[in-house]
This record gives sequence, structure tokens and C-alpha cells, in this order.
Amino acid sequence: SERQVSVELETMLASARQEFSETDNALTHAQAVVTGLNSDLKQSQAVVTGLNSDLKQSQAHSEKLGDVISDMEQSRSWRYTAWLRKK
Repeated sequence: SERQVSVELETMLASARQEFSETDNALTHAQAVVTGLNSDLKQSQAVVTGLNSDLKQSQAHSEKLGDVISDMEQSRSWRYTAWLRKK
């Protein structure tokens, strides 16, 4: 009976150790996945930062071009030659 209890406890302990090992392995895997995702996130954030910079430059360039067109359309020569552009 004591021997039986001892065997049962040993079996339970072995089972608990196995479950702990499996849980530890799963946690290690999950940590590796999280590390990879964090790396991907940082790369994506760097790309977004670059794209935002490109967008701001494009918007500034577009605004400058709009100003040039506006200045051109308000010039005397543009107004004097308007009849040539009408269809």
C-alpha cells in the first residue's frame, strides 16, 4: 500500500514533469514567434516612416507645381494667348 502510493506519486511526478517540459517547449516556441513578429513590426515601421517621408516630399512638390501653374495661368502672356488654347 505504501509502495503503491509511492508508485502512484512517482507516476504523477513523471507526468507533471512531462507536462512542464511540454509547456516550457511551447513557451520557448511562443517567445521565438513573438521575437520574430517584433522584428517584422520594426521593419514595417521603418518602411512606413520612409513612405511617410516620401509622401510629404511628393505633397510639397505637388504644391510647388500647383503654385507654378497658378502663377503661369495668371501671367499676362497666358491671358493674352488664351484664345489660342480654346477649341
